[in-house]
Amino acid sequence: MKAISRAVLLHRLKTASYAIGSVVLISWVTDALNEGLMFKPLLRYFYPAAVENYLHPFTDRPSLMIWLMPLLLALLLMFASSMMTVHHFKRRILYRMSPPIASPKPDHLITLATGDPALRGLPRTARHPTLHALYRQTSELAPLEAACAAADIALHAHALPDTRDIRQLTLRLDRILAQIRRKADPAASIAFDLGSLPPELASAATIACLENSVMLCYLDAQQQLRTHRVICEISD
Repeated sequence: MKAISRAVLLHRLKTASYAIGSVVLISWVTDALNEGLMFKPLLRYFYPAAVENYLHPFTDRPSLMIWLMPLLLALLLMFASSMMTVHHFKRRILYRMSPPIASPKPDHLITLATGDPALRGLPRTARHPTLHALYRQTSELAPLEAACAAADIALHAHALPDTRDIRQLTLRLDRILAQIRRKADPAASIAFDLGSLPPELASAATIACLENSVMLCYLDAQQQLRTHRVICEISD
């Protein structure tokens, strides 16, 4: 027998509670408008005589209970469904890094214009590698233009806001990475160099890479390129 996870079981119970509660509530409204009973087969076991003589919910106590029971049941089911929905939204979201693995040079490398030149000098694996340089001052691009032209590497410059606010940096990097991902070949590898980033920019890059399925990379002590991904998990 296939096991059902706790999250799936709660979701199915929540859906069933909503469905049954809706049917009961609609039937109760129909009974109240028509002054009839749609629950006679079930309620006959509790109040057999009262069900047969039912005329109006406020004539006597059994009639009132017959009228009130479906409403209470529907409200109870709706309350239970709401509680399960709240539990569903309170599940914890966990972020973690995958173990770093040795990788070849990516087709698209995103790094600071003032970053480590050793990463740009790695053996290429793509016919037309692309370097995406992040800069705050246009003067930072001058050394890169000559080096990329000599190495036959396409250079694309992307301006960064002159701020240390992580939220603004994340929004800007998210737009940059989305543009790169949209224009790149679907099979192309894209990596973001974390080696030379300041803390606030590294934090923003980590969040933006998760949203755009971009790898993070750095050079280890042996000058070997290592890549890993940010993984999002939802716990029960």
